Amino acid sequence: MCEVCGTKGPLIMHHVRTLKTVNGDTPWGRQMLYRHRKTVAVCAECYAKIKESER
Repeated sequence: MCEVCGTKGPLIMHHVRTLKTVNGDTPWGRQMLYRHRKTVAVCAECYAKIKESER
């Protein structure tokens, strides 16, 4: 299940090198900072949104 939107299906692991680079303004950023994790399992749609916001 996607950790951002909650949909079920195939997942992609999004990871960052350090938590210092995570922006807390996004839903996935807040979740990563709250859980103190450098990875988050997301669906393909959420992964595309994450990658689009990183540009």
